[in-house]
Amino acid sequence: MNNKSNSKNVADPPRPVILYIIGEGRSGSTLLDMLLGQISGFESVGELRFVWSRGKRDNQRCGCGAAFNACDYWQSVLAAYETMNHDLAFEQLAERTVIGSMNKFPFFYMADRFFPAKKDIQNVIKSYDDLYQSISCETGSTIIIDSSKSIPFGYFLAKYSRFDVKFIHMVRDSRAVTFSRQKKKIRSEITDRVEYMPTVSSWKSSFKWLSNNFLSSIVTLKRPYIRVLYEDFVCKPQITLNAVSEFLDVPQVKFEGLVTEDNVAQMSVHHTVSGNPSRFNTGDVEIRLDDRWRKEMPVMRKRLVTFLTWPLLKYYYTK
Repeated sequence: MNNKSNSKNVADPPRPVILYIIGEGRSGSTLLDMLLGQISGFESVGELRFVWSRGKRDNQRCGCGAAFNACDYWQSVLAAYETMNHDLAFEQLAERTVIGSMNKFPFFYMADRFFPAKKDIQNVIKSYDDLYQSISCETGSTIIIDSSKSIPFGYFLAKYSRFDVKFIHMVRDSRAVTFSRQKKKIRSEITDRVEYMPTVSSWKSSFKWLSNNFLSSIVTLKRPYIRVLYEDFVCKPQITLNAVSEFLDVPQVKFEGLVTEDNVAQMSVHHTVSGNPSRFNTGDVEIRLDDRWRKEMPVMRKRLVTFLTWPLLKYYYTK
């Protein structure tokens, strides 16, 4: 059952809370994003940092199944967005999606601190703020869930957004993440060709897992955040939902009934931008632990990832 409200609030410019999911990919962020999006007043938008590149420019599929530029939801949101004053056109914003790139982060961090590029980064974040506000105005939502996960984007968002930004740091076992990243998975949001999600080596996956989770902890330092372990979430989702409820100071009753005793959620359509292909799943969705890596991952590869990621792996999973 979807309890979402579609009422619009146009009397005053809304000030939504941005609930930003940060961390490494393949950690269950899309599932948590969509599940929270079932709650009245919450809006699931997927990986919003890609809205200008993969959405507006490349016209990839929205979570509803329609091409982005043919989706009524996004056309309505962008129409509201266009009524505001912007220093950057969407083509420029699409190019500036790179501020969310880990490879470019040192450059943008230094530019933000010491060079004139700081104003450019602020303009990018202002454009996203205007987009968040447009989403809130069009949907009546007070909490917008952005599962972009990008550490640099999260850093600049927390620093320059005019809205309250709260973080969920999503963590999954490094061996499970590596196993998932080495499986071929079709990017079903692309319809004009067959394209797969990128695969990575065990070495690179381990480094990414370490760096992304360590830097997520740095970015969320002294900021409102909650850490969610994938394994806890999928095994006992209601307990995780209750913890998020307390973190957000939202009545727990709003989080009840989202998942049955058999761990099945009734998912409605969400207008998500980019993310795991599971974002297209609707209806009854079983929430279950995917631990195939324990049996299917080659032993030497498993040992390598364990060795490379041991410090943080022990920190997160030692009770």
